[in-house]
Amino acid sequence: MKDYEPILDKYALEGYSMYSKMIPASKWGNKEVANGYLERYWMPLAEYQATWQGIQNRVFINQDVGLPALMFAPQYEMLVIRGGCLFVEDEFRKLQECFLTAGDSRFAIVENSFGGKLDEPALRMVYPADITWEEMTSGNFISAILLEYTHKEYFVFGDSESWGKYAANDYVQPLDILGFKNKHTPAFMSRFHVSGKEREELKSFLPRAYEAAPQLLL
Repeated sequence: MKDYEPILDKYALEGYSMYSKMIPASKWGNKEVANGYLERYWMPLAEYQATWQGIQNRVFINQDVGLPALMFAPQYEMLVIRGGCLFVEDEFRKLQECFLTAGDSRFAIVENSFGGKLDEPALRMVYPADITWEEMTSGNFISAILLEYTHKEYFVFGDSESWGKYAANDYVQPLDILGFKNKHTPAFMSRFHVSGKEREELKSFLPRAYEAAPQLLL
């Protein structure tokens, strides 16, 4: 039995299709397509423990807590933007431009289990840095759950350790926290520019820890 089989069984259920705009209910639950996608991009536990967990722990802090705590180690500057789901196409392409510039060859998406408190199986994925949006979204219900489901939170980070994203989709006010080392600040600031009006709105519901953080660039 492959360790992602519980994920296939759970999310193939038609009821989850209500969260998706990408996959119509009539096409939801194609396990053959979803299984092929997981065979390509699923991160086995052994690989996570050997390679990616260390990177994750160096980039992120307060992982078992999530927001409202600070999520990035002090050497990472931060931007805060509106969230709600893991990625929409435009945002993914902007982030991809940033991490390709940073020199990543692969990036990981790891669901926050809040220290193992979640009952449902957690997603762990790893992708080539140059993956297309079309391929990211080719996994039928797996892609839809990963990218669109609003009740999951994720750590996203690359093998360069230069950046990360915490997708707080299930927070009171959904937010994306972007962290990056100083030399990559221009790339992130130019692509994730926030207008003055939106900046003020974001400030109004920022967690207190972020208001006081010296590395916050908002």
